[in-house]
Amino acid sequence: MQREPGRSTASEVVRLAGAGEVAARAERPQPATRARILKAAKEIFFRDGFSDTNLDEVATRAEVGKGTLYRHFESKVELYVAVLAMGGAAFDDAMRAVAEEGDSSLERLRAIGRFYRR
Repeated sequence: MQREPGRSTASEVVRLAGAGEVAARAERPQPATRARILKAAKEIFFRDGFSDTNLDEVATRAEVGKGTLYRHFESKVELYVAVLAMGGAAFDDAMRAVAEEGDSSLERLRAIGRFYRR
């Protein structure tokens, strides 16, 4: 049976649809990869500072290609802001936990003071 020019066979349609799904999965950022990038970036930003941080080194330490790094973060500034936000979230979580310690308001306030001193 001949097919009409410009029309795909059923197997070609299935193959092409599957290729699109694979491409979409490949482009979807993975949380574990993002976490590795953030961890590597945090270490390097704290060691070298913003200006001297090299994104090639971040990608190498995170064990990703530079393209993958840019799939998750459009720029060095965006990556830096994400590292700062991650630190802020960790601080906020710890502060909330400390603020719930103690039975009275005074005990909670003292717990917050001890947290700040640490």
